[in-house]
Amino acid sequence: PLQTMRHEAPWPRVRVCLAAAGSLLLVSLLVHTFGSSGPGIGPAALVALESSGDLRISLSNEYPARSSASMYPWSLIAEPFKDTTLRVEQQSTGLEVSSVVRADWTIGPVEGTAEASMAVSADASTAVTMTCTNAATSLPVEVSLTLEDGSVLRLEDTVMCKYVRRELRELTDDDRNKFLGGTEAFHRLTVDEGKAKYGNKWTNYEALTIKHLARMTLDSCTPYHGHDTFMTSHEAFTLEFEQALQAMDPSISVPYWDYTIDAEALGTQWQSSVVFSKDWFGPVDNSETDDVLVSEYFTRLPVPRSYAAPEHNGWGFITDSVNQNPSPWLTRTASICGLPTKTRLPGCNELKGALTASDLTDFRAKVENVFHASVHMAMGGTTNCPQSLKSAVEKFGRAGLFGAACS
Repeated sequence: PLQTMRHEAPWPRVRVCLAAAGSLLLVSLLVHTFGSSGPGIGPAALVALESSGDLRISLSNEYPARSSASMYPWSLIAEPFKDTTLRVEQQSTGLEVSSVVRADWTIGPVEGTAEASMAVSADASTAVTMTCTNAATSLPVEVSLTLEDGSVLRLEDTVMCKYVRRELRELTDDDRNKFLGGTEAFHRLTVDEGKAKYGNKWTNYEALTIKHLARMTLDSCTPYHGHDTFMTSHEAFTLEFEQALQAMDPSISVPYWDYTIDAEALGTQWQSSVVFSKDWFGPVDNSETDDVLVSEYFTRLPVPRSYAAPEHNGWGFITDSVNQNPSPWLTRTASICGLPTKTRLPGCNELKGALTASDLTDFRAKVENVFHASVHMAMGGTTNCPQSLKSAVEKFGRAGLFGAACS
């Protein structure tokens, strides 16, 4: 899916790199905003222009094209702070791109602004690389093609600048490492440290956890769960998280984890997924380190502590008041009170159940309670129980579970 979050830059910028005649010509321009009579680079001169249905402007970056993009109203989507190639392509038989002897590209200005446009030209170049920096803005693009016979054709389109969210496994190594490193900083830096370094868009795990918890178990009520606001509120939490990471590196976009992939491919062995490798989010089973998570990015990740928080446990750690985990570090276990976790993650059947809901409220209930909630227990596990479910099962069989739960 494509989602929009605006990154505010000090001024609009367009960077253009033009490939021409087998060499790479770098043309950079830092564009300030001026009035209509102010300085700037105007569009290239265009004469004897016609449009051609045989050619079109295409767009690409380091990622494969997404079929889901066709559901959106923009044919050309560039991602902020990622090099994007615009290219003239042939759609059908007829005019050959190879017959182009000159291409004049004009990119911008951002629609609705008085900013100057960028004009670039070179012999026989039908591709240009640009980088947009303002999400949720559109840039008009025009290329005039001079052909061998001297005639000129003009192609026009609009580039929409949007952040794109991808499944974790679709990310390049570089983008995934940026995201994981940013997530680590999100947990380790205080709000004040982050704001001093990255600006007012910064927030951290402690601040969002306090907001998310509110007084959930104390009042048996929460503005973010149990009703239709679950959907929009959690999108808002994700946006705040994403904007904090973008304050560190504006090229970051928060990915999503499609755990139906692991549910269908791995069944009860989903803990072996690459998502839980030490280079990514770390293992589910941390029994060798007293359940303290050990991984490339998240080893001994501190749990925020504040008795002033509206909800906290008896040790002052900011979590559900019923969660009496005394550890100051993030813990994760592959068991429930000593009984190994054998549950499956929600899969295609659960997803289908949500997508075939009769109305929005039914959809929300199935997403929240069936497709989402069970992942909490599966991921974190339960430790320090007064009774061991494993011992109860070994001694009394499955009937022992009832006795252990009621004692």
